[in-house]
Amino acid sequence: MSDEAASFVTPMEKTERTVTVQGIATHVFEAGSPAASPLLYLHGTHLGNLWLDYHNALSQNFHVFAPDTPGFGLTERPDWMRDMSDYVLFFRDLLD
Repeated sequence: MSDEAASFVTPMEKTERTVTVQGIATHVFEAGSPAASPLLYLHGTHLGNLWLDYHNALSQNFHVFAPDTPGFGLTERPDWMRDMSDYVLFFRDLLD
């Protein structure tokens, strides 16, 4: 998220955006100070916006990222993403 991460988000302020990660249009909720430690919030069900209460609480101390997992919510489903290692690399690149 390199150039997108440069925009400043104050604690408790949420942004919702679509960023491109590994060629995949990825929907992300973000909150908290970019100066805080990053926290990748991987939710297991439904859209990321259902988890905003947790997202808001965690953003007081962390720079929180809550993406829709590829193939779910508002994030595209790639044909090539088949196993856990693909997801690990995808989420690593999301935080870069």
